[in-house]
Amino acid sequence: MAYNTKDLAAMSSRSIYGVWVAMHAQTGPLIRVHPATALIDVCRSIQLHGFLPAQPVEVAATLREHDGRVWRSCATFLTDGDGSVDLATAAPISGSYRHPSAMGLVWSMHLEEGGPGLDSSISPEAVVSQVIRLEAREPDGAVTATDFEQCFLAPGVTRCEIHEDGVVGVLFTPPEHGPHPLIIQLTGSSGGVFQRRAVLFAAMAIGR
Repeated sequence: MAYNTKDLAAMSSRSIYGVWVAMHAQTGPLIRVHPATALIDVCRSIQLHGFLPAQPVEVAATLREHDGRVWRSCATFLTDGDGSVDLATAAPISGSYRHPSAMGLVWSMHLEEGGPGLDSSISPEAVVSQVIRLEAREPDGAVTATDFEQCFLAPGVTRCEIHEDGVVGVLFTPPEHGPHPLIIQLTGSSGGVFQRRAVLFAAMAIGR
């Protein structure tokens, strides 16, 4: 039987797609976050792999804080010819933000549940690491999920609460031997202790 060029091209396309579907069935889709655990100011690489090519995938991010607050964001992306998406270079076709951004799903989060929370609290829970859940939903409803962790306390940084002579605060000390410069943060009329800013300065070897 003779085939023309158009027939051969169609057969080749179907063959390649068939091989891709077989590989997809064996490996399955995944969300890759690197690094999976790091300080909160570290930019992550977030990529989708193993999805069907040229299809919309909705990616949702959820953060449940220890004080009960819930933050969420979502964005829909169109997978490339390999069934992949790199958030650093792919612009969402809809969702919480518009332009390519590796951490777009994080900075575009909005508060859905809860009040002021622990941001200005002296509680040690204010600097407990946060776990963000990522869920990628395909058009057929299939969901692929993974977690990554954002830490406030760097390894070796020590935390000490201060309650002396009417002074209330928290001292974060860098892990390396000093001397270190000291930064004192004072709040305005709203009061409170903003530990999450201070602890990152300590991670950079600046006592605050």
